[in-house]
Amino acid sequence: MADESDARFRHLEAKIGLFVALALFGCLAVVIYIGAAGDLFTPQYQLYFTVDKGTGFSKGMPIKLSGFRIGRISSIALNPEARVDIFIQIDKKYQSWIRDDSRAKLVKEGLVGDAVIEVTAGTPARPMLASGDTIIFEKTKSIEEQIDEISEKVKPVLLEITEIISYVNNPAGDIKKTLHNIEGLTRDLQGTRKRADRLLEQTTAQIESVGEGASGSIARLDNSLVKVDNIVSNVDRDLPLMLVKIDKTLQNLERISAELRNAAEKAGPQIPPLVERADGVIRETDSLVKSVADMWILRSDEADEIVAPRLLPGDSHE
Repeated sequence: MADESDARFRHLEAKIGLFVALALFGCLAVVIYIGAAGDLFTPQYQLYFTVDKGTGFSKGMPIKLSGFRIGRISSIALNPEARVDIFIQIDKKYQSWIRDDSRAKLVKEGLVGDAVIEVTAGTPARPMLASGDTIIFEKTKSIEEQIDEISEKVKPVLLEITEIISYVNNPAGDIKKTLHNIEGLTRDLQGTRKRADRLLEQTTAQIESVGEGASGSIARLDNSLVKVDNIVSNVDRDLPLMLVKIDKTLQNLERISAELRNAAEKAGPQIPPLVERADGVIRETDSLVKSVADMWILRSDEADEIVAPRLLPGDSHE
């Protein structure tokens, strides 16, 4: 009677039942979560392919189509031929894209990513693969195989590089000889440059001396030009006067010549006196011409000689 009246024991069965129900609900939720994560409640169908080695494959490895996860590897088994059978589970909803010309291959997501099995979409006109069918596996080269292949390609190149280095380092080779010849040519060029520098210095000194001489010659030429200018000025000043005098003298000579001819025609006996007068006039003309020659500015060594006046033609006295 005391136990039934204790408040702590009231509704004990209900509390225990609620606790058990919550525990069962939690377990069910965990199972549902695990089943959903493992595609336990998704309709699936199974395909398989055979490989020579199971390296790189593992149970639960994801299967992807165009980057989307469509299934996983369900099991891996060794067949009687010592080859490896890979069984894959694919969600039923993706079956329409898996055709008999689809390919499966082992790839890595990125350079250092996880390995996945990539399935390619088939041709829509081709038949779909049913559960239990074989999908074609396309073998891809592993990193080790790719490294080996690259190594095989690089080896000949390395051998050629080694031969080239040996050829370059050979003292009797063409390259060493060429370098030696270039070194000798460089020394010769340096000597040639020094000689050219000396020649340029000598030429510069000679040009400077010639320039100094030319400066003196130019100065003397300037003085000569000044003198010539003075002479030309004097000629311009005195020449008109001398020309006037010469014209007058020529006129007198013409007049005297005319008079002599007239006199010779009119008075033969009077010719000797007239001849004497003409001789006097000629002598006066000669002295006048000489005085003009003395006044001529160009009587230097460079001037032309003044031609002596000639007697005018006249009648013979004999």
